[in-house]
Amino acid sequence: MDRYLATIDIGTNSVHMAIMRLDATGHYEILTREKEAVRLGSGSHDLDLIKPEAMERALHALERFCRIARDYEAEIRAVATSAVREATNQADFLRELEKRCQIHCEVVSGTEEARLIYLGILMGMPLFERRILAIDIGGGSTEFTVGERGLTLFSVSLKLGAIRLTDRFFSREPISKENVKQCRSFIRTALSGLQQEVRSHGFEVAVGSSGTIETLAAMSNRATELPESLTAARLNQITEQILSIRQASERARLPGLDGKRADIIVGGAVLLSEIMNTLQIKELRISRYALREGILFDSLERLGLRKHTADIRLSSVRNLCGRLTLPGLPGLDALEHAAGLARQIARQLLEAQRITINKDQIFLLHAATLLCNIGLIVAHSGHHKHSYYIVKNSDQILGFQNQEIHTIALLTRYHRKAFPSLKHPEFALLPTKEQDQVRQMAGILRIALALNRSGKNSIQEVRLKSSKEGIHLGLLPSEQATEDSLQLDREAAEIKSDLLAETLRIPVAFAIMAHSG
Repeated sequence: MDRYLATIDIGTNSVHMAIMRLDATGHYEILTREKEAVRLGSGSHDLDLIKPEAMERALHALERFCRIARDYEAEIRAVATSAVREATNQADFLRELEKRCQIHCEVVSGTEEARLIYLGILMGMPLFERRILAIDIGGGSTEFTVGERGLTLFSVSLKLGAIRLTDRFFSREPISKENVKQCRSFIRTALSGLQQEVRSHGFEVAVGSSGTIETLAAMSNRATELPESLTAARLNQITEQILSIRQASERARLPGLDGKRADIIVGGAVLLSEIMNTLQIKELRISRYALREGILFDSLERLGLRKHTADIRLSSVRNLCGRLTLPGLPGLDALEHAAGLARQIARQLLEAQRITINKDQIFLLHAATLLCNIGLIVAHSGHHKHSYYIVKNSDQILGFQNQEIHTIALLTRYHRKAFPSLKHPEFALLPTKEQDQVRQMAGILRIALALNRSGKNSIQEVRLKSSKEGIHLGLLPSEQATEDSLQLDREAAEIKSDLLAETLRIPVAFAIMAHSG
């Protein structure tokens, strides 16, 4: 029986909620997300008091969130951060929250908040094996974490946030150069002890999360789409642009800037630019996931169901495949078998230096194999195009970057029918190298699917030989293979080998090998 979990993050600027469905096998998916700006910590001296009007805004939003969660019959876990953590009237807020919403709220420490944010980032990015520096700018505090393989090596929460800095330095308009200078000096002093600590641990990738960083990244991309990273050079340009506009009402017109953030973006931009300069970060990867997803991840751990990031990625793909595969069609077992054949072919072609894709892209090829037929849930005609649309627009495929999801979507688009073409805008926009790689992967995908055309997993192994004359694929039968199923799979592969042959400019041949033993 499915189980539903809802997590609520009560922050200084906004409250967030995510709802997850968990099935009996341990697969899970995020069903919905909610967000509302409430400015819980705004207008008080150093966030030491939640003002009545701010409390009422937050409680009204939380009542709505709880109604949504209870419509799903979800278990609710609420976590409060900086504004509630520091408020002298914290007990009043928590008592009123329990009275009006019938939920208990955990007030987490800054270091625990940092740990949960790190876990949330791991849910959305394939960085489990790498040492990352996670930076999350909130309204009242900024969390820094150095983590690797799901373990926190160092974490700290500093009382630096977009709202806190605005209240201290930019509460009056117009903003002045002297205000900016004082703010920068204050931030540098606050960061002075952090620099050596981060340097002693080191990191491979810097990742930023939450509203301020997402907003600055969107502004760098003129709001066309949230980019995957933000460079220090581009941030400096955006910061100078923000500081050149002295009134919030005028800043609100800037592309990519939510008008509700027009007043606090000054403090947020100055803070992030000083952080990147102090820690010598040239590029910051952008995570769409943060605290609320981290609470989900932590809840899974409490239930004994926490997975590594690689498992999260594959689990979400398998879950989507299982939910959208129509009865009577080749299911997950047959597609997993085809995915295994695709990996075998790709690895051997890579070793033979016939293709230019890398090992990470072989994983994307695996994912695309599982998802190629999900468009059948819409219609059989043109189902490859429906598969593309579903993959491209789904928020249920976890742990992949935007470009990786785009690649998976393209592979599902080209697993049948037309070859990749510059006439297709979604393909033409790719750089030439990536176009070649998509052609290579799509060619392999077509062959792998054809090698299990019978759906009986008849081909156990593919053995590749490469020469000047062409590529020869020896097909080793499985024990349960019949002559008819082998013949069907081999003939289907021959028909579907045309894209790979054209892409590599060399013939591709197949032969069934004798049973070993």
